[in-house]
Amino acid sequence: MESFPPLPEGTIRIAIDSCPKDFAPQGVFRRLALRAVVYREGRLLMVRSAAVGDWKFPGGGLEPGETPEEALAREVAEETGHRLLSLTGPLIAADERRLGREPDKAMEMRSLYYLCEVDGEAGETDLDDYERELGFEASFVNPGEALRANRAIQSDSSVPNPAWLLREIRVLQTLRRMALNREPGRFSPAEAATLTLFSPRLILEPLSKAHREEVFASFTPEVARYMYPAPARDISETDSFIAEADEDRRSGRGLQFALRSREDGSFLGCLGLHAIDSPLPEVGLWLRREAWGRGLGSEAAGCLLQWARSRLPARFYRYPADRRNLASCAVARKEGGLPYREYRCRGLGGNDLDQIEFLLPRSPLPMPPVPSLAPFGRWCEGPGGEPLFLYDTRPCAAERGLEEENPVFILVHGLGDEADSWRSLLPLLSAKGFRAAAPDLPGFGRSPAAGRVSMKTHAEALASVIRFVRATDGGQRKIFLAGSSLGAAVCELACAQVGNEVSGLAFLDGGLPTAEKIDPRLFLAFLPGLGERRYRAYREDPEAAFRSLSPYYWNLEALPLEDRDFLRKRVMARVGSESQMRAYYQSFRSYLLTALAGRPAFRRLLKTQADLGCRFFALWGAADRILSLRGSSALKEALGEAGSDVTWREMPDTGHLPHQERPSEVAQALAEWATP
Repeated sequence: MESFPPLPEGTIRIAIDSCPKDFAPQGVFRRLALRAVVYREGRLLMVRSAAVGDWKFPGGGLEPGETPEEALAREVAEETGHRLLSLTGPLIAADERRLGREPDKAMEMRSLYYLCEVDGEAGETDLDDYERELGFEASFVNPGEALRANRAIQSDSSVPNPAWLLREIRVLQTLRRMALNREPGRFSPAEAATLTLFSPRLILEPLSKAHREEVFASFTPEVARYMYPAPARDISETDSFIAEADEDRRSGRGLQFALRSREDGSFLGCLGLHAIDSPLPEVGLWLRREAWGRGLGSEAAGCLLQWARSRLPARFYRYPADRRNLASCAVARKEGGLPYREYRCRGLGGNDLDQIEFLLPRSPLPMPPVPSLAPFGRWCEGPGGEPLFLYDTRPCAAERGLEEENPVFILVHGLGDEADSWRSLLPLLSAKGFRAAAPDLPGFGRSPAAGRVSMKTHAEALASVIRFVRATDGGQRKIFLAGSSLGAAVCELACAQVGNEVSGLAFLDGGLPTAEKIDPRLFLAFLPGLGERRYRAYREDPEAAFRSLSPYYWNLEALPLEDRDFLRKRVMARVGSESQMRAYYQSFRSYLLTALAGRPAFRRLLKTQADLGCRFFALWGAADRILSLRGSSALKEALGEAGSDVTWREMPDTGHLPHQERPSEVAQALAEWATP
């Protein structure tokens, strides 16, 4: 090697010269080495020599034909058994000059230290003979401990110092001064210029001018058929694309990678992460034609998202795909993506696009969708842009060609529940030709909550769902709301926001006003921490948690075994979630205050809805122990005063959740009421 390549701007340089002061070498041998700096919970991944007791960074020399990224990945795997996931840098360049093996020659070695991430579990190592003789063993060590051990060896004249000892001491000292923070959720845009990611078959390297000809030749009309960008008409347009990507990287707005094969180094496509500084960054991907059908798209997207989820604060990532591009849609679904927005547009190349924009969560959903309803899971935009999870049977009804004139049902769960409360009713209504949608209210199930939740928050969220249904249904079908318990009160509040959009309102064991008197014992919920302590106690007693559901059913043990097993899992997921606990008590307290202060207003609201032609249906479990038939008299009276068409039905041997205990009867009753 005639000379070392120039160092990137910002690289810290360390110089170590151990040659005699007046040494004039007759020749120089140069060697370039790559070394990994891997932090995990404040500890460094280093290699300890059992024979000497010193610590060194994993890494080694660049072999002929290797790129620095390939060399570092190989060395880390050989010395530590870990797979390299990403690297940025180099952070530090340590330039050493010492006597060579021949007395009149000098050796100059440059060690480049890259900030890296590795996978969780170490596999088998592949050590050289001298490494085995020295007893090399990799582990995570406190940096101060490694530095003290190396200094002790340096000061002990009876111990032969390894050639790398002084270099590693200097690097450890430098890293301590840099005070690097590599905890999850932290990422500096300055890292973007050299960020390189690794998957089993791919290297994701920063897109640069070096890729211009490959990008220009590979992004063909066939590749761009289902994409918004158009192929470049000449290579200058490709140059502009690369220049824009470079500017986005420097400004911290985006990352654009070129995909290369780890096997042969061939160019395979591009992968981008755009709008990094927004709440919903977007992932974009394309592969050259020769790379199709090998699962490389899923591997590349998964690699990027694994890094992003640990380094960026975004809770969701957008991934647009044409619904006809099944392979691209499969990439999104493999990463937990569910539809968010759907729209038609025209690409820059004049191609018509039928887009599904998926939302990919940062972490697995706290509650997976019910398997039978998973095909209907999706997101819609809630208040303030917060995503709302819901089930929507519209695709099913459309595919089966059922009546488009039937109303749409929007089903709203009660306190401490989720859209899964309607797991039996949704398919029954769909089979009868109704489109049915059921959201998770903010803070419950899978829907996040940006701050405190309240009845107002829930009503705004339901109003968003109503607008979503209206927008995706052509504005033709009537909308009927059905609310269970607290969900019925939410339906009432939402009606005030959407006016005459609602044609029918069904109360299932709930609503406001719900009682002539409010039991004063309920206000114990306002005592700080009282309810929360009881809630958390269930985490240590799953059977007690399951039994706490008994008051909501006429006979909990009479439910089918499948339902009981489901409820056991669900109740433990609820009590194990701090966020859902907060939403539970915030919603409950808000409901009590609303019921106490707003009863006259709700009577007026019902009258207004009746005047707009809204029809009412109240369905009550005769054995309800939460809101009894007697306690529902105020609601019954208010509905009568409203002067509208009111249907009242009581179900014998049924508790607070009739749609779970008697789903077939409830589905039939709702269908008859909605289509008299």
